[in-house]
Amino acid sequence: MSRFRRDRRGQFVILAAVIMAAFMFSLIHTISQISTSRQGVAYEPIDELVLAITSDFERCLTRALAMATQNYSKTWNEESAKICGRALTENWYRALPALYNGFGMNISLKTEGSSGENIGWYINWGDNSGISAVYTTFCMNVETYGLRNLAVAMRKAVRLNIRNWTDTGTIRFKVCLSGAREHYMPISDIAKAELYINGTSYNACSSEYMGRGEYVVQFSLPDNLNMGGSMLMVTTGDGVIVGARIPGSQGGGGGGEGGGSEEQDWRVLYISPERFKNKSKDFMLLLEPEEGQVRPPLNNPFDNRTGRTVETTPNNLTLGNSINITLHAFYSKQGKQGSIDVNVTLAYVHEGALCVIGFKNITISKSSTPLEYNLSFSPGVSTIPQNSIIVLILTRLDNDSGGTLHIICGEGLSRIELW
Repeated sequence: MSRFRRDRRGQFVILAAVIMAAFMFSLIHTISQISTSRQGVAYEPIDELVLAITSDFERCLTRALAMATQNYSKTWNEESAKICGRALTENWYRALPALYNGFGMNISLKTEGSSGENIGWYINWGDNSGISAVYTTFCMNVETYGLRNLAVAMRKAVRLNIRNWTDTGTIRFKVCLSGAREHYMPISDIAKAELYINGTSYNACSSEYMGRGEYVVQFSLPDNLNMGGSMLMVTTGDGVIVGARIPGSQGGGGGGEGGGSEEQDWRVLYISPERFKNKSKDFMLLLEPEEGQVRPPLNNPFDNRTGRTVETTPNNLTLGNSINITLHAFYSKQGKQGSIDVNVTLAYVHEGALCVIGFKNITISKSSTPLEYNLSFSPGVSTIPQNSIIVLILTRLDNDSGGTLHIICGEGLSRIELW
């Protein structure tokens, strides 16, 4: 009888052990599922956060490239284009911490190359293959989720290649977009194609998409117009502009030396101090900008100062419908007078004769910092002849005297746009 009882107790111990083991395995499995679920809850938001921020910054880069290239198409100054595009990225960069306050977020952009800038820009439209690009490395830490040292290379580039063209205005070209891995993808939805010849813009009258990023576009051009050296500009659906130049010789397909139209170099003239004179008041118009300031003293009514181009015009320059002059300027003087009235006249000298292109009167305010003044007028002539000197004349109009007019010079600042 006692043996039977001992056997029953042994079986009970074994059964209890089995039940306990099953319970422990069940508990371990439940804990594992809870842990996995908690990991999913913990890490899924960081994936979404990283994707949201990087995607938004990628869109910001695309828009910045669009703004930069649109500026470049007007000023032909890469530094001015960089400033325009950089303003958008800096605004985005400053606004981001406030949007994600409390995440312990730290964002930086890696310095690109030897320039010391954290965003790289590359705009080159001087050949039959042109490119507009922006690139950077986006770095991010998020303390809340333990994310550290995330680095994402970002690049947006639009490339245009002129394949061939005819004297009658038909151009075949290819336009592609690339990302961080530099794999170019065809663009099938361009917004606009324009052809610039001697400062005149021609819009496409017909366009056909051939596939793989290739287009055949027809422009309506005057008879016997030489297309050599003309500039093709294509605008993508995102607003990014890319340009390429048809080589100087006519006909054929996009090989050979890429000649350039010298007229295009004269589209924008920058106002700059004259380097080879001792007096800082002297100034001239240069094709290349110089740092510094111009201070033409217009002490008395009808005092004037004249700036002139270093070189003569290489060819006849066809002017646009409007001449635009931008002055970064201010007026300084002790006393109560708050401004100076100035006549700004643009002219050219050809074979010893002065011909006025147009003029505008402006009032420049007294200030300690420069303001931007924009003047526009329709030119009184359609063409500036070859071998001309372009001059800018500033004349004081008000009846006061004294004071100093400051014109701020440098890349992207005081300038004249002829077309």
